[in-house]
Amino acid sequence: MKRFLYYRSMLVVSLALGIGSAWWASGQAIAFLRNGAWQYHPFVGSVNAGPYLRAQVARIMPFPVNASEAVYFLSAVDENGNVLRCNRDCRIEGRDLESRWWSITCYDESGYLIQSQPSRYSYNTKNVARNANGTHTIRLARSEKPGNWLPTGDGKRFNLVLRLYNPAPSVREHLDTIELPRIIQEN
Repeated sequence: MKRFLYYRSMLVVSLALGIGSAWWASGQAIAFLRNGAWQYHPFVGSVNAGPYLRAQVARIMPFPVNASEAVYFLSAVDENGNVLRCNRDCRIEGRDLESRWWSITCYDESGYLIQSQPSRYSYNTKNVARNANGTHTIRLARSEKPGNWLPTGDGKRFNLVLRLYNPAPSVREHLDTIELPRIIQEN
């Protein structure tokens, strides 16, 4: 009986340490690379991603598409490195990126879509209104703005995700230097 209790205790301790260390490791900051206000990791959705990177990504971005089909850029800061805050108006200025399709989506600080009326969560290749010179400006604010507007909600902070589906080879080769949309806080 003593031996059974000993082995059972060892099993419980081993499981607790294993699960606890995996949970801890998957919660550590991912070493993202930067391009302006945007962050990215070239191995997200790739077979080259190790188990801890996959676990970390699963905690912040469930179900990423295979890296051969999409590239993801994340941002929680503006061009000056200031945290994106819901109580400050913001704008995203950019142009179409070389990809089959792109989207910019706004999420609350917990990673959920921000509920709003009208139900507007993102802009993309098909629905963004462009300026006369071919660029686009997307406004982010709590209250509705004319043109391309995304609500930031009533929370403290928000995050952005830029997705490029089937990006051109030149985009993949220069993830750190391609011209991505600028994120500017206005007040």
